[in-house]
Amino acid sequence: MLFTYNKLSIDSAIPLQEILDYFDSIGVVLSSEGIFSYCGLEIKLIPKESQFSSSFNIPRHEIVILSGERQIAENFLTNFRLRFLSAGG
Repeated sequence: MLFTYNKLSIDSAIPLQEILDYFDSIGVVLSSEGIFSYCGLEIKLIPKESQFSSSFNIPRHEIVILSGERQIAENFLTNFRLRFLSAGG
């Protein structure tokens, strides 16, 4: 395992559309309640406020695994990180 997860979530500075495009490319499906599903996981994408000044805005999102098998969740989060590693994710 490349990463250790205390909780099954990560903060990301990847723009929302890039996250959604990645989700689409791997088959993540959005439900009507705003929860994503993938391989038995329920995933929530939560926008977060920038911690910098209002003149310097960096998009941030928390990707939270709400339910599902821990190993699948860790693999999902690790694959996300690896996909965007060079882009600051």
